[in-house]
Amino acid sequence: MDLSSAVLKERAKTKLKGNYGMAFAACLVYSAIVSVIAGLSSVPTVMQTFRIVSQGGFEDAFQMSVTGSPLTSLGSIVEFLVMGPLQIGLTAFFMRLAVTRQTDINDLFSGFRKFGPALLLTLLIGIFTVLWTLLLIIPGIIASLRYSMAYYILNDNPEMSPTEALNASKQMMKGHCGELFVLHLSFLGWYLLAILTLCVGFMFLEPYRCAAMAEFYYEVSGKNAAAAMPPEGGYEEDYTYMTGEYTE
Repeated sequence: MDLSSAVLKERAKTKLKGNYGMAFAACLVYSAIVSVIAGLSSVPTVMQTFRIVSQGGFEDAFQMSVTGSPLTSLGSIVEFLVMGPLQIGLTAFFMRLAVTRQTDINDLFSGFRKFGPALLLTLLIGIFTVLWTLLLIIPGIIASLRYSMAYYILNDNPEMSPTEALNASKQMMKGHCGELFVLHLSFLGWYLLAILTLCVGFMFLEPYRCAAMAEFYYEVSGKNAAAAMPPEGGYEEDYTYMTGEYTE
């Protein structure tokens, strides 16, 4: 097992060759959907606040900024509902890339076929991470690292329940949280560069980071996507077998 950040990132770059455009598109669509839902939920409040203030209703504007509007609440609910399936889909997209060196934008929406489990898994991860963070920041970070493989595991094992995927992630990450933390830290320079580009660089960074994370999963799970890949052909069959979608 080689969880060296340099090795994983080199594998990620190799898989992205010839696929960067599609990987960029997947990350862009993912971010756009999330941003639009989050943005639209705040627009009515902003517009209504401006109108009320222009009419001299400062007290009403303040009250609305605290309580929000029904549309704001609805937007937040919709955002919560789609985050889990989208995260499952984005994970599936880069899992396919890791195994087959091919991409399919439809994978981004594959999580909606597992809507219930995806939603519950996202909810559980959020609750447990917040609870650990309430103790101290460091336990919260460790918790997020321990749960980080749950989406990959659920994609790989669709018969698993969200709680089983969560427990499997904790088991898988025993003794490896530090290595994943180092992998995240290795992108720090790229994050700083992305900020300097007014955050535009994040859209180019995300495919690289997501591809490296998929490589980490296959390495820590013992499947080693790089070693499992056949030299010629057979990619699709290998992918369906390794992601639990194989049928006789």
